[in-house]
This record gives sequence, C-alpha cells and structure tokens, in this order.
Amino acid sequence: MKNRRFTPDKLITYLLFYRIIFSFLAEYVIAYLTRLGDVNLYLNSRPAQMFQEYGHRVFTDWVLLPRLVVGTVSSVLQIRVLVHVVFACLAWYGIRTLLKAAKTANTKMYTFLILLCFSPSFTVWSSTASKEALVVFSMGIVCAQIIKFFKGEPVKFSVPLI
Repeated sequence: MKNRRFTPDKLITYLLFYRIIFSFLAEYVIAYLTRLGDVNLYLNSRPAQMFQEYGHRVFTDWVLLPRLVVGTVSSVLQIRVLVHVVFACLAWYGIRTLLKAAKTANTKMYTFLILLCFSPSFTVWSSTASKEALVVFSMGIVCAQIIKFFKGEPVKFSVPLI
C-alpha cells in the first residue's frame, strides 16, 4: 500500500495547483465582486506605447517595470487567465525556492510554514498578473540565497531577478 500522507514536498506541489485555481477565481469570480488593484491596467499595457510615452524610465520606475513585464506577457499570450497562471507559477517558484532553502529538521514547523502560504488573501494578490507576483518571486529567490548563506551553503543566483 502506498504512503498517502501529506508530506511537505507534496504540500508544495499542491500549493501550485491551489494558486492556479486562484488565478481562475481571480479572473472569473473575484474580479466581478471587487476591483483587483491595477491588474487591468497591467494587462492592458502595451510595451510599444509605454516606450513611446515613458522612454527609458520603464526600466527604472518601480511601477512601470512590472507594467512592462505584464504587458509584454499579455501581448504574447493574449488570454487573460493564462497570463494570470504564468504569474501564479512564477510566484510559486519563488515560494518553492524559499521553502526548499528553509527546510529544517523540524517537520511540523516546516509544514506550518508551507500552510501559511495557503492564506487566501496572500494567494489572490500574488496569483494575478501584478507586481505582487513579481515581488513574491524575487523575494523568494533572494531570501533563499540569504538562508543558504547563513547555512554555509554556496550562494548562486541561477534565475535572473526581476
């Protein structure tokens, strides 16, 4: 008989599917109940127009750069919910990287950390095409490297930071 226990690694995988479900909920349910911040502005941004209007500032402004990134992905995919799924997966990768680095011998504490990532509010905001998803991704990568540094493990940035 197979071991069907919820292990921390399984929870991290379930977290990905949970986040993808929230991407669909954000697009088809939550967006009709409330305004999801600047998500529509980001999804409707067109890179060429942004370069025309703002010039090189799109690379240095903390609000314009995420709009450029989301707008570019949106221009390529052209299906709103798929854009949300891409950013949910990106944020999940940052969370996963952080959780893998933070893995401790205390399985209960580690499992509790993973369960905190299932918070609905956190999941909604970081599972949409927005700067929040980019920040969760970037902070997950950076914090994972900081944890590795303090553990005495080699630090490397194998994923470009946004």
